Amino acid sequence: MEMEQAARLARLKRTKAEVAAIIATMAAAQKAAEERAVMEAAAAAEELTKQEERNAERERRRKEWRERECGEKKGDHDWGDNREKRLLKFVGAKYPTRMDVDTFKKHAKELTHIMAEEKKKSGYKVNKLDSL
Repeated sequence: MEMEQAARLARLKRTKAEVAAIIATMAAAQKAAEERAVMEAAAAAEELTKQEERNAERERRRKEWRERECGEKKGDHDWGDNREKRLLKFVGAKYPTRMDVDTFKKHAKELTHIMAEEKKKSGYKVNKLDSL
């Protein structure tokens, strides 16, 4: 009987040792999984930060581009005012003295036709009125 108890006791010790080894293995696996999760979270946070920086840079560039475009459009408006002034100077230089109504109407029609043709050309957009 003592031998049976000794054998049982030996099996029980082996079982306890196996259980302890399994618990240690499980604890190590759990710790490794937690470390891996922390590393993945850190990598995801870093990627998110980089993405936010890229988005901020992209938005900054878009804003600068819009400001430049709006600035150029405002400048185009000024060019339009200058264009009108240049056309008035053109008419004044060509006909410096006072003229009668019929002659004025004739020249106005000619100038209107020239302006209409000029607006159809691509050079009108870049303010090239040399052909007048």
